[in-house]
Amino acid sequence: MKRDLIQAAMVVVVTAIVYLSSPVYIFGDSQFTLLLGHNILRHGDLRLDEYLAQPLDPRLLRYRPSNRIYQIATIDGHSYYAFPMGSSVLSIPFIPIFNAFGWSAVRPDGGYDLDGELAMQRRLASLLMACLAGVFFWTARIVLPSSWSLVVALGGALGTQVWSTASRVLWSHTWGLLLLGLLLLLLVASERRQVRVNPFLLATLLSWMYFVRPVHVITIVTVSAYLLVRKYDRKWFFCYAITGVAWLLAFVACSYHFFDRAFPPYYLHGGFDLKTTLPVLKSYVQRGVLHLLSPSRGLFVYVPVVPFIGYLLVVYRRTLPSVLLTALGIINLVALGILVSGFRHWWGGHSYGPRLLIEAVPWLVLLAIMGIAGMQGRPRRLRVECAVGAMLLILSVAIHARGALSWDTVIWNYVPIDVDRRPQRLWDWRDAQMLAGMIRPLGSDAEIFDPRR
Repeated sequence: MKRDLIQAAMVVVVTAIVYLSSPVYIFGDSQFTLLLGHNILRHGDLRLDEYLAQPLDPRLLRYRPSNRIYQIATIDGHSYYAFPMGSSVLSIPFIPIFNAFGWSAVRPDGGYDLDGELAMQRRLASLLMACLAGVFFWTARIVLPSSWSLVVALGGALGTQVWSTASRVLWSHTWGLLLLGLLLLLLVASERRQVRVNPFLLATLLSWMYFVRPVHVITIVTVSAYLLVRKYDRKWFFCYAITGVAWLLAFVACSYHFFDRAFPPYYLHGGFDLKTTLPVLKSYVQRGVLHLLSPSRGLFVYVPVVPFIGYLLVVYRRTLPSVLLTALGIINLVALGILVSGFRHWWGGHSYGPRLLIEAVPWLVLLAIMGIAGMQGRPRRLRVECAVGAMLLILSVAIHARGALSWDTVIWNYVPIDVDRRPQRLWDWRDAQMLAGMIRPLGSDAEIFDPRR
């Protein structure tokens, strides 16, 4: 136990150092997240009028080549953060700590401090994702030896979008990933009879995952079904359900208070374009293929170890430690892929790699744990499989290192033409984002936007 704690702490420290040392970031959707947290802490209000007077100053976006401040929604003449408020609320306890070290989202004169918010977000996101790496280790350790647990934890932390995206700034994904990681830790521990899951804690984790990012409604449905299959007693499930309903009612009450509607605007659409995409099967198939195989957004391309995980699950299906958890992971991956294929900006806007599939990472870690545990039962192929898996994992880490260390991958979103204006770029292998600046120079147009200035 003591050795496991030391190893988990080492994983957290090592990944925190890597994340904090990585210079690249895309400061887009998350801008104003901690300003909202500051406002809630100081004034108990969601309206940001005190800091963002209308009309909004375009200089607030000096880290982006745009004059459109899409992160702020104007409702009844008031300025609101347009994205989910869950990350802002969960970050509130950290704001006074950052303030004590001289970082704040608000200047001494009361105006918005963009640089202060960016500094806070980069540090908080790095620390949260380092904690997630520790959670990955602890989850794997329930099933696997410590050596394999280290491989799983570091692979999940450095060979996925966790490094290149979630640890860079406080995307809505960031808090959601940590909560999902904790949820899976509880489920694995319960499955292995190490703990009996507290229904109040489980429902609270699921509720806040939804508050942070609505796509987690998938997890709420699938985990609830999993719990029914596990046949928890009626009293336990009633406590679980009533806790979830209580959190939902509190959320609805808050929304009515500030927006005069049951849910904030983002939760009513969240970028999902149901009318134009749901009837068109061809469109869904094309987008699904893009999410898997695009040279700039494909999961199999940016996390090439994923097909190997699938191979382990198929070959060692008879020796998996939990068929039920394996099925839960696969169902969530498929459902997530279907959901994000219906988004209006199905390519994830200005980002690196398969950002919209980042919620798949904890499930992939779970499936990797299942597959590796199954592989241990048939050692005759172990040497070859370990060699292939190691090569793919190293390639995955190298790919996400590009996203976290090379500014060319950020500039790629805008040069030679904005990817939001021409998403067809996502199919061009000669213009692959991971190779930005390597295959061919970005050219003089890159000087139009330099996020380091």
